[in-house]
Amino acid sequence: IDIEISDENIIMISLVSKGFKKVLTYGWGKGKKAVGTEILKDERGMIKRFIKLIEERNPDIIVTYNGDLFDFVKLRGRAGHYKMDLTIGRDKSNIMYTKRGRTYSAKITGRVHVDLYDFIGHILADTLQSETLTLDMVAREMVGEGKRPIKWKDIEDMWKKKKNLNKLADYCKWDSILTLKLSDRLIPQIIELCKLTGQTLFDTTRLAYSQLVEWLLIKNAHERNEIVLNRPKYDEIKRRRSAVPYTGGYVYTPKIGIHEKIALFDFASLYPSTVITHNISPETLDKDPEESKEKNSVPGEDHFFSLKREGFIKAVLEDLVKRRIGIKKKMSSLERDSAQYKDLYNRQYALKILANASYGYYAYAGSRWYSRICAKSIAAWGRYYIKKVIKKAEEMGLEVIYGDTDSLFLSDCSESKAKGFLAEVNKNLPETMELDLEGIYKSGIFVPAKTGVTAKKRYALLDK
Repeated sequence: IDIEISDENIIMISLVSKGFKKVLTYGWGKGKKAVGTEILKDERGMIKRFIKLIEERNPDIIVTYNGDLFDFVKLRGRAGHYKMDLTIGRDKSNIMYTKRGRTYSAKITGRVHVDLYDFIGHILADTLQSETLTLDMVAREMVGEGKRPIKWKDIEDMWKKKKNLNKLADYCKWDSILTLKLSDRLIPQIIELCKLTGQTLFDTTRLAYSQLVEWLLIKNAHERNEIVLNRPKYDEIKRRRSAVPYTGGYVYTPKIGIHEKIALFDFASLYPSTVITHNISPETLDKDPEESKEKNSVPGEDHFFSLKREGFIKAVLEDLVKRRIGIKKKMSSLERDSAQYKDLYNRQYALKILANASYGYYAYAGSRWYSRICAKSIAAWGRYYIKKVIKKAEEMGLEVIYGDTDSLFLSDCSESKAKGFLAEVNKNLPETMELDLEGIYKSGIFVPAKTGVTAKKRYALLDK
């Protein structure tokens, strides 16, 4: 669903599902209405009709984009203005707002309200190119289509002057269509996350990375007969947050200017691979020194991890990674457009999300399995491996122009050189770790920030 407002009044509500498109409005004037537009007497009548349509259509899932903080806030507020309840629950109950940390979520009895803005903001934001998470920007990137180009002041003008109302109705309806397109892509992935973490669809769309990992670990702890550690108290969380920051990923200062034949390499899940390779888990820290201290010490740190006993978190991560590898192997023999391929893609992507979130979980102040030393050790090994790869490139006479945490850029690098370098590097990496060739680009440019230093991620690459 989607709404449009003017002067704090709701002027249109759109509802879309497969085979159903409806725009509710009022005060239309004399203009001819478009197909699928229903004209009501006033705002109160429009809200009543919205409630009735939800009852008639009886959806299991209602999807919004920022419905928690906008659409349902406005709908409930305007319904209250007319002494009405927004009774869209299956039992005809009013919509409820439940507190979640510092914010609130709109909950509907008997139905699941999925707010895609919450999920994208918590889980997918770092993987998107979009710097702002507007429906327009996110939809353009994820489904290849954006919002209709109408400015806010034009919406106000159309409504007040009763001009181009069909265009405005189409604008409102299209927002719901975009939200549906996003849900078609994302909800299957979210459902896979639900299966892995044991959480409901409503909760999973609103949990942060670290919370998803925690529920994954809790579920696995029960299955593996492990003790679930207590949630930290407020004073302990405060103490953790006051800790001095540790060094993160290594960044090789980019070489400013235009470069030709750029090869881009990227570690496949560097941090999860590091946890698995070095058995990084709180209960293996500094254990069994005779077998482990010399062979598994953290680079530049006075700590090591046991090679004798398997860590709980290492075991959980290894299971995720192995399952993902198995799924991707099955995918390689399937047609990309097939239903089975899409199902497997969603499964492996959910596994990837949780595996990649593991590093941040160790450093999350509210974590049950918190370990600053584990987080610091993962970062230290990450720096060690990227520096090792950079050194190998330089030894082979290749020009390094940029490196960032788990990726490497080489210039004047032909395909044969890139593949030769890749083979040499992977031959000397641990079994669970692998460097991938992401692509070779015709040219690229790295530009300086305003301070005069080349900024991280401040580059553009031109494909062949």
